[in-house]
This record gives sequence, C-alpha cells and structure tokens, in this order.
Amino acid sequence: MAHQEKRAWTMLVVSTVVYAVYVAVILNRAGGHQLTATPYAAALLWTAGAGVVATMVIDMSLGMANPGAPGSRTRGTARSAGSAITPASPS
Repeated sequence: MAHQEKRAWTMLVVSTVVYAVYVAVILNRAGGHQLTATPYAAALLWTAGAGVVATMVIDMSLGMANPGAPGSRTRGTARSAGSAITPASPS
C-alpha cells in the first residue's frame, strides 16, 4: 500500500475517533441540559489539536517503519545519494 494511501486511512480513522471523543465530551458536559448552553470551545480546540498530533505521530511512525514504500518522501534520496556518476572503465 502506498504511503499516501496509508496517510489517507490514518486521517479517516483519526478524524472519526476524534469526532466521537468530542461528541462524548460535549454530551457529558451537557448533562441533560440544553446543548446550546454547553461550553464547547475548549473541547473543540483540544480534540482538534489532539487529532492533528495523532495524525502526525502515526504518519511519522508509518514512514519510519517502511522508508522505501512507494509514495514515501524519502524514497529517492537514499538511492540517489549512493549512485554517483562513475568514470567509464577503460576498454
């Protein structure tokens, strides 16, 4: 599976989990009262920030686990660094 595809799946899973956590926190804070009176800004910022950090950590972990994967940003650098131009051998 290409690195971009793994990243897309990671973002899908993380965003779904983060949204579920956010909804659970807001519903817990509401405690049976009106949702419009429930403070939401701090929970929104914390869950969004946690989602960004989680996506970055998982993406870096997947990149380190398989650095030569198709679509990896570091794929060509390691191979091209060792392939210097060699002088022609004498015939």
